[in-house]
Amino acid sequence: MLEQTATVVAVENGQLVLETRPQSTCQSCSVNKGCGTAVLSKSVGQKVIHFRLDNTIGARKGDTVVLGLPENAVLKGSAILYLLPLLVMIATAVIADLTMAADADNHDLAIALLSLLSLGSSVLLGRLLLRRSGKRADREQVYSPVLLRKQLPVA
Repeated sequence: MLEQTATVVAVENGQLVLETRPQSTCQSCSVNKGCGTAVLSKSVGQKVIHFRLDNTIGARKGDTVVLGLPENAVLKGSAILYLLPLLVMIATAVIADLTMAADADNHDLAIALLSLLSLGSSVLLGRLLLRRSGKRADREQVYSPVLLRKQLPVA
């Protein structure tokens, strides 16, 4: 289970409004001062994510909680969102190249446009697949984090 901390911003109708910032490993890397990713990350700033979860652990406003997400959900979601569109785009380019006449006008442009169109449509299809497969019969979100525990303050 992958873990991430979040801060309780509010408690409304039995649900927690949580705020979290995606963790970066730039601070622990030995080349972070000369890395383009670290420089870009600092200039763009940190993204803050807000979402709601049921308050199953009795947390209050200001508490820090630990969230969990199963590794298989992250792997499956990454494959659907990144690998599927890439494979569809490559397959479209190969099929278009094999079926189109090599001496056709704008042969390469047509292949590029078809590839980009298939990339965009497969990204949308992947998002739809995640939404549909992300809900179990009991309507619990498979790809949503779960509250694990409150994080105790360090003395």
